Amino acid sequence: MLLPATVLERMVISIREYTNRKTWRTLAAKPTAEQRTTLTALLPVEESRRTSRLDRLRRSPRDITGPGAVKAIDRCIELNKLGADGWDLSAIPAGRLHALSRYASWVRARAVADLAEPRRTATLVAFAAAMRTRAADEAIEVFDMLMSDLARTSAHLAAKQRMRTLGDLDAAAWACPKNPAST
Repeated sequence: MLLPATVLERMVISIREYTNRKTWRTLAAKPTAEQRTTLTALLPVEESRRTSRLDRLRRSPRDITGPGAVKAIDRCIELNKLGADGWDLSAIPAGRLHALSRYASWVRARAVADLAEPRRTATLVAFAAAMRTRAADEAIEVFDMLMSDLARTSAHLAAKQRMRTLGDLDAAAWACPKNPAST
């Protein structure tokens, strides 16, 4: 027996809403009260910077310099302080976790702040868990590119220095008197 399309649509929508609410409640229960406060503190826009901490934390490092590597590491440290390493998120399907994290990464902090509880906290938990690993990967990548650049620059300078000294070595070899014992 086939159900009419509207009945089937309503059934699918209600099941989807139920699983979303269950996922949000499960994720929102993971952080402690102190961690929830810290997560919520990511959302307000700071007057001195005109951006929120959430906006700054999701921004990938672009500066491949020593100070840029320090900023990338500081970002990792700040994300680790959110406490995501202590949350067991194995019961949440990876796709749902990724979708919530991606949402928090794409929209403005104000849009996340406007979400109703427990969805807001769940979105922030997913963001903190996903960004922790991503920020570590990006910090390693910045450090690797910086070291590669330094090695390349060092090799270039060493080759340049060697080319400068070759002329001096040739001149010294030609100016050196011949050993009388060898003739």
